[in-house]
Parts: sequence; structure tokens; C-alpha cells
Amino acid sequence: MEDLEPTCAETNNRARFLQSLGRDADLRSGAVIDDATRKAVEKHAKGIQFLSSVEEFETAPAVRGVFRELGLRLRGAAETRNHLRRALQGIRLLRDVRVPTRDGSHFVADVFLPIDEGSYPVLLRQGIYGRAFQTGSVHNETEMLASEEREAAWFEKSREELNFYFRYSETAASANSSTWVPQGYAVWWKESVGPARNKNSDAVDFIAGLEDHPWDDGHYHGHGQDAILSADFSKIHIPVITAVSQTGFTHGRAGFEAYAELPSPAKQLLILDAAFPEYMFVDCQPDLEAFFSRHLKGLVPDQEQSPVRMVMRTGGGAFEWQNATTWPLPNTEYRGLFLNAHGATTVGNITTHLPLQQGQSTYSADVQAAKDLPMAIFESDPLTESLKLAGHFRATLWVSSTSADADVFVAIRVFEGDKEVHYQTRAPGTRAPLTYGCLKVSHRATDPVRSNKARPWHTHHEEDALPLLPHTVVKIDVELLAATGRIPSGCRFRVVISPAEGPGAIPGWERAYDESYHRGAANSIFTGGLYASSITIPVISGE
Repeated sequence: MEDLEPTCAETNNRARFLQSLGRDADLRSGAVIDDATRKAVEKHAKGIQFLSSVEEFETAPAVRGVFRELGLRLRGAAETRNHLRRALQGIRLLRDVRVPTRDGSHFVADVFLPIDEGSYPVLLRQGIYGRAFQTGSVHNETEMLASEEREAAWFEKSREELNFYFRYSETAASANSSTWVPQGYAVWWKESVGPARNKNSDAVDFIAGLEDHPWDDGHYHGHGQDAILSADFSKIHIPVITAVSQTGFTHGRAGFEAYAELPSPAKQLLILDAAFPEYMFVDCQPDLEAFFSRHLKGLVPDQEQSPVRMVMRTGGGAFEWQNATTWPLPNTEYRGLFLNAHGATTVGNITTHLPLQQGQSTYSADVQAAKDLPMAIFESDPLTESLKLAGHFRATLWVSSTSADADVFVAIRVFEGDKEVHYQTRAPGTRAPLTYGCLKVSHRATDPVRSNKARPWHTHHEEDALPLLPHTVVKIDVELLAATGRIPSGCRFRVVISPAEGPGAIPGWERAYDESYHRGAANSIFTGGLYASSITIPVISGE
């Protein structure tokens, strides 16, 4: 901590003792010293040694005696330091505030507001990771103290000692109270989301809902509380600033769709990278401050913010910030590159024209039976020009399988000689491709109205299901994640097609593998002639 030395045991002990006399968990009513309090303290005063260590102080019989007689809890050391830190920053915290909703119900929130009286604009932070510090829920004293320990550690440790994804955020991906309140604002599955759920509530089981509804149906749409995709972007007219994580499969696509559909005259898009925390909380802090100052405080900036600001990845972990007027960029040229197969054991090539001769590449779909991930590989010649890419990618493939279904994973990678150029930034040691995407072949039906040259729009309706007939060739369009990247001349594209996720997947976050249609099966990619298998890349012309 900067304003309070955490090793000052006497200060901590005195503050801890005084705070523990308060009867509210958040000390909203302060600490009242009445006759009963005076008597209890006077009775044990001789045994209370504030100069002792934190551990000796909290176990001292005299200290325990005071709070046992008063029926109060001795607050934790971390809890005390957190309260002092907030006070020094001018922050007042109100716990468990019931906020009424239009349907007569309420939600419970922690409210962080300036200590000074007054009216302040509100930043509402709402997420799926719980209300505890970092992640998790607080339903009992043990969980509360654990949250306080995490909070104290976050402020008292160096950023390098903290988990990468939480070193910039007090509560996962939410606005930091320590950043915004001093500026005059009032603020609010397995590894993270699951433990954050209230075990005693009737909260919807999100993951189970996805598993029970593999097709796009009423579970995802409508106006009920169980409809998880009920937002209608076309009806949002208020100012909006949204950040998207390019190549982040859980954070990317909806943000781009929202920005494209929003009719709001005041909208901004921040395009970050998959390793997004530092971008959100450091690089984009000026954007957020300017946006909220203008639309919540009425302060017009000296210079207008760009409608679109994006991380342009340049390879090898490097990047540069660039501005744009809209998304997709107005000078985008969607360029098709064709695949040309040369057999099962030979790497195919990528050409700028459709091969006249038909080719076929066959690979095992049985990942569990293979030593290495089976795949079909296609490579281009070295580029004769440098390319700037920004936008949506796709793969159009002609495929067949010996099974009734198939998972098709497509990754576009970049190589310089024999060395791969990795495109994820601020995450050393990863093998992130330029972009990637996947499709279950039985879900290949697309909406002809909503699909366009930038990307296919799959219906995912059960009535549109198209199971495979063994050895029957079908055409599929695979949506690849929107991305940016500068590709130097001399580099080569490599397209990798596999039955499961390849290098670059986050361990433990891979998509589900259904062995029933993979076991003993083989998939094939057909190219050339009548089978115009290709990838489409968004080239920014005039660059």
C-alpha cells in the first residue's frame, strides 16, 4: 500500500480494535462508544497491548474478552487494512444494498461512493463472477475473510506476483472502485463462474442450459428470465462504448455484432487482443474516462475520440494502436485464397486461383487413438507483398466423413521460413494462430439473408440439421474469428484443418469432444475443380 505501511502493527491493531466496535459489517453507522463498551474495555484495559504483533494482539485474552462480552467479532487484519485504504482514497463502501427492480424484486449490490456528500454519476458493474474480490461469492464469514485477504494482497503485492488475468481488476473484468470513485463516480465455469454462484439460490445453471440446448431455440431468446440472449441491439439508442477481444472465442463475436447493429449516434468500439486485461485496465483507461466524462458529467473533450480504436497485431507479440471510422473498415477487400490438396501425407498448397485438378486430403477423426493431432495442412508460397488484415475471416470447404457427423477446426497460421510467427500479444509462450474457428458439420445450414461476404450466419436450428451420409461430399462455411494482423512479405500462410483444437487452445478450456462420431472415423477435404475449397481474408487496401 502506498498510503499505509502494512507492517505497522500498532496502527493496524488500534484500527482493528476501533473498527470492531462497530456493529455494521460495512461500518456505515460508525462505531458507537456507549457505557457497555466503556465498561468492557476498562475491565480488560491492562491486558490490551497495541504494540504487540498482529498475531499476538488477536490471540490476547484481554482483546478476546472485550469482544466476547460485547457480543462482537474482532475484525480481520486484512479487513481492517482494506477499510483504512478505502478511507484514505476517499471511498465509502456500503455492503448488501438492496436495489429495487421494475418487476417488484431486487438485486443485492455493494456500493462504492465518495465519502463527501453529494450527487454522483453511477457506474453499474454487473457480471457473472460474483461479488467477492477477484471472483466468488460471500455467503458466510469464512468466504468474507477470504475475499478480504485477496483484496489486501491485490493492493499490497506487486502486479507481477498476481495472476495475469486478475492483476489489473479488483473483480474480474469490472470497473475498479479504487480507480473510479476518487474521480467522482459511484460504482457497483468450472474455475471461475461456478464457485461464484450462490449455492442457496435458484440461479440458472448456465452450463447445463447450454448442454441441454445444443440448437438455437427459445432457451436463448425471448423476454423471460431464462432467455440468455434477450438483448435487442437495434433498440439501443443511448451512448455505448464496447470492447471486444479479437480471437477470444467467448468475448469476440457479440461485441462486433452489437457495434454493427447499434443505432446510437454515440458509439465507440475498442478492439483488444485475447489477453485483454491489461488492455482494458491500462491502455483503454483514457478512452473510458473521456467517454464517461462526456456522457455522465457533460464535459466535452478537447479532442473527439475515434469511433474505432484497435490493436493491430504485427507478430511475435508486437502490436500498434490504430484508429478507424467504422467496423468493418471501409476499405476492406475480401480476398479469396484456394486450397490445393496433394494426398493424405503431403502438405497441400494455397493458390490465388482455383486449381483445375481435383485433390483430396484425408486424415483421422479419432483424436484419442492418434499419437499426434491428425490434420490436413496447406501452405502458400512466400508473400510477394506485405498485407494488412483487419476484419472477419472465413473458410469455405468441401468435406466428407466416414461418420454421420464431423467437427472441423480451422486455423490460419503464419510462418517465416520454418518458424511460426505467433500473434497473441502480452501472453508469452502461447502458440496463438492469426485466427481460428470451428463448425460441427451437421450445423452447416446458413441464413441466406444474414450471411454475407464477410461471414456466414449459421441458423443452428434443429429443423435445419443436416447429418452426414458416409463418404458424401458437402460444402460448409466455417466462420473464423475476427482479427487483425500485419503480414510481412516473404512470410507464408499455413491453413491447418483438424478434428479438434490444435496448439494455442487454453488448457482446460477446449471444446467438448464427442467420441461417438469420432471413433474410428476419417474426414476428407476436397479441393480443385468442382470443389472450390478456400479461405477468405480481409485485406485493407491502400495500406
